[in-house]
Amino acid sequence: MWNFRILKRGKGKETYYAIYEVFYTEGGKPEGCTKDPIDVGSEDLKGIKWTLNKMRLALKKPVLSYEMFEKMEKKHD
Repeated sequence: MWNFRILKRGKGKETYYAIYEVFYTEGGKPEGCTKDPIDVGSEDLKGIKWTLNKMRLALKKPVLSYEMFEKMEKKHD
């Protein structure tokens, strides 16, 4: 399972928010995310509308920390 989520990177004046794809375990816990934020693009307008609607849902969910996923990745190395 996956969805779009807002992730926060950095601290203080270096803080940056962006939308990423986040992937979940079968139990519903976040377990990974895309390396880079998601761009909005499609072969047609229908695809762009779908993506933007899914991204809007991310605004209703808590912001996650990108660093949380980096720590998870290091544990798996």
